Amino acid sequence: MAADHPNSTKDVAWLALLYRTAQRDCLRDASQPLYVLESDAGHVTLALLEMTRRFSDVDWTLVRILIDKPDRIPEAAKTLAEWDLLRTEALLHAAEDKSWTSYAGHVWAEPFFRQRWWAVERAMRKLVDSGLTASRDDVDGVAVAVFKFVTGATYEEFLDKYEIFFPQEHAIAS
Repeated sequence: MAADHPNSTKDVAWLALLYRTAQRDCLRDASQPLYVLESDAGHVTLALLEMTRRFSDVDWTLVRILIDKPDRIPEAAKTLAEWDLLRTEALLHAAEDKSWTSYAGHVWAEPFFRQRWWAVERAMRKLVDSGLTASRDDVDGVAVAVFKFVTGATYEEFLDKYEIFFPQEHAIAS
């Protein structure tokens, strides 16, 4: 394994966010994002769309490890580091439990630490801040909150004014 990492921090950050999003939403295989796309448009994100395009069986296996066997992350990462640095590093950044950082001194883990670790974390934060993991429901919630703050109006007044954009919510609120 080379000491230098061939993948950009942005590529690692994006894949880590895809893994983290799949983990958060408990998406365990390729059929589940398609189900969300077909049945729940309000929860569709750019990350979800990218999963359907990009994920292979290997990626779905890594997501299942994140969801079901997080204690196996170090072992999976060590094995994966022998043939896929991008997925290895993304897996480590996607993990919610960072107890595996004790592996920082191990030869297989060395390319993923030092200054690079924080560069990937910053890149992940930028991607989140740019809205790549935000759903339509998230964006709608921000729009309503801003409207209410600026105008002092209630949620019902917002729906009355903009019901053409939110017909289902207006019917529920009535």
